[in-house]
Amino acid sequence: MTNLPPQKATLSTQQRHAYLHAMGISIWVDRASTPIITADTATSKTTTQASLPSANQQPQLIDNTRIAEAQSVIKELSATLSSTPKTTTKPTTPAPITSPREPVNCADATWEALTSQIKNCQSCDLHASRSQAVVGSGDKSATCLIIGDAPTAEDDRKGHPFVGKSGQLLTNMLLAINLPRNSVYLTQATKCRATNDRLPSENELKQCSNYLHRQIELLKPDKILVLGRAAAQSLLQKKAPLSLLRGKVHTLPNTEIALVVTYHPRILLKKPKDKRNAWEDLKLFKSINA
Repeated sequence: MTNLPPQKATLSTQQRHAYLHAMGISIWVDRASTPIITADTATSKTTTQASLPSANQQPQLIDNTRIAEAQSVIKELSATLSSTPKTTTKPTTPAPITSPREPVNCADATWEALTSQIKNCQSCDLHASRSQAVVGSGDKSATCLIIGDAPTAEDDRKGHPFVGKSGQLLTNMLLAINLPRNSVYLTQATKCRATNDRLPSENELKQCSNYLHRQIELLKPDKILVLGRAAAQSLLQKKAPLSLLRGKVHTLPNTEIALVVTYHPRILLKKPKDKRNAWEDLKLFKSINA
């Protein structure tokens, strides 16, 4: 007996339509095309035609029941959204800009009172990051006053100006013109260290300006050596660069005190080539009232 391959089961058009209808799938028929009638469907032509849409009838592609359900869901969502209270975000009001504070009044302060004011000062933001304020050190009866820009990190830790490598260099600079360090008074234009040892800002210099001028009034020096651009610009009330401020003798405004500007020792450690110019400035400073 010859084994024949199994016959594939085929569905008639009527059976396919019945299955599709049971699954809720609408049937679309191209009205422009002519249906092909096979032997399997010839006997059921009347039944098949009855299940197909007529030429004047549009195919129903979406179940009306499902449309009604979707409309009901949309209606419920709309009712929920309309009943939900609306929240409004109030615009953020910018914080008021605080006007710069005025420097502390220390016009009549004694050395003791001035020292206390400086150590407890909170006039600018530098007080928040300091270990301690650096008032100054040296001979309060000295005729020579040395002023730098601001305390360094080492100054801040030890409470004295010009310590560490820059302080050692300054000691040698002063000895080169026969000025032992203990024969002068040393201080800074600002009394608190700035973060990362940056130069103090104009406002920071302003907040300390009264302290510095009161120190000058109490010391009554014959001459002042200023180390650094920030301190020089603040004292001379000029915006000129250091290169134009150094190399000449100035007079401190509103006084008769001679003033010479030169490089800060911190800069000379980074740029040794400027030591030659610094030496000329030191000789100029020494020549005053010689």
